Amino acid sequence: MNLSASAIALRSEEEMKKLDVEAFYSMRCVGVDKVGKKVTLEDGRVLRFDDLVIATGGTPFKPPIQGLNATNVHTLRTVHDANTILESSTGKNVVVMGSSFIGMEVASVLASKARSISVIGMETVPFERVLGVQIGQTMMKLHESKGVTFHMSNGVEKVVVDAVTNRATKVVLRNGAEVEVDVLVVGTGVRPATEFLKSTFELERDGSIKVDHKMAVLGENSIYAIGDVARIPYDDGTARIEHWNVAQNQGRIAAKSIAGKPPGDLPTPYFWTVQFGKSLRYCGHSENFDDVLVTGDLDALAFAAYFTENEKIKAVATLGKDPIASHCAELFRLGKMPNASYIKQGKNPLDIPLSANARVPV
Repeated sequence: MNLSASAIALRSEEEMKKLDVEAFYSMRCVGVDKVGKKVTLEDGRVLRFDDLVIATGGTPFKPPIQGLNATNVHTLRTVHDANTILESSTGKNVVVMGSSFIGMEVASVLASKARSISVIGMETVPFERVLGVQIGQTMMKLHESKGVTFHMSNGVEKVVVDAVTNRATKVVLRNGAEVEVDVLVVGTGVRPATEFLKSTFELERDGSIKVDHKMAVLGENSIYAIGDVARIPYDDGTARIEHWNVAQNQGRIAAKSIAGKPPGDLPTPYFWTVQFGKSLRYCGHSENFDDVLVTGDLDALAFAAYFTENEKIKAVATLGKDPIASHCAELFRLGKMPNASYIKQGKNPLDIPLSANARVPV
């Protein structure tokens, strides 16, 4: 937070010009003609293409709850959003709706600046759906030690709004409790920004677009999708990963495909979150883990966690043990990740060589 857009841009405007890239800022795309190979912009201009990459990202999701249109209710997606939240939260009562990555990162940044921080989550502990109960409890304790208050296994019934100022004043929880609020941040996830493509493409239930290993939209030879909108082939199924590092890697694959070069393998999904200066890293993907094997010390915030499905390790999360996450990401890519029994025996995946010829240990 407290950034400028230019400070985090991947390329400056001058660099874009040198690369012969024409950019249209503050402009929306309103339609795609696949047959005619045309893109229509909101000002009526039409751009023709030989190849098209859809990288429209995600749109913050606001649940249909009374009062979320008040002027002091915010979502977080842009630099402007981040700066607005930071500036308006100093010395104020902040309520964060949502206890996953967006909400918890907001809480960690504002904890030292706001008068109070209250997090409302539907799960029993933060991050439970992605990281499980043990790690969720650990991260919750970290936040509580910094003054963050939690209302878990709960939800927002309604937001009380002052009729004169149109500002939210109280958040009413489903259990009847009321929380005073000066700033309300809604961190309840994003949806793929593909609404304008509904009549042109076959979208998945979540609004994403299925692609192949070249990032090409299924059934299309010259249209690609990357980032939050892309549902990639992964393991025995598909996955949609919301992280800028994943989007960058997918962009490289799409670019190679367009240039007629071998795209290479899709990298192992890899992301991280920073909470009060502690970087938790995650590689792989597991939506349906049935066990979490933890090595190290949760209380000391130095651990590795292995997420398993039927004894197969599908993802790894680490805190204070970065080399394990990076090493396991490569093991996943090489198909050399051991099963759960390897970890249960007290063995360390760092001992497995990063070689395509290495034997998968048991």
